[in-house]
Amino acid sequence: MQSTITISKELKKELERYKGNKTWEEFLKEIMEILMEIKKERAKEKAKKLYELVEIEEVEKGFRLRNYESD
Repeated sequence: MQSTITISKELKKELERYKGNKTWEEFLKEIMEILMEIKKERAKEKAKKLYELVEIEEVEKGFRLRNYESD
């Protein structure tokens, strides 16, 4: 089943430079794969930062508890 996507002539011309000899389907799938890879990497980075923040908070809580108990 085929479908049509309406875009400006300027955008089509620019995309065609990157598309090269690929079919539009191959080209668009490649773009999607690249985009999904970028999104995965960003999600990993965010998860890593969140984990580090949670880890720091847990250490700080433990430090406060130890100081409170020693008073």
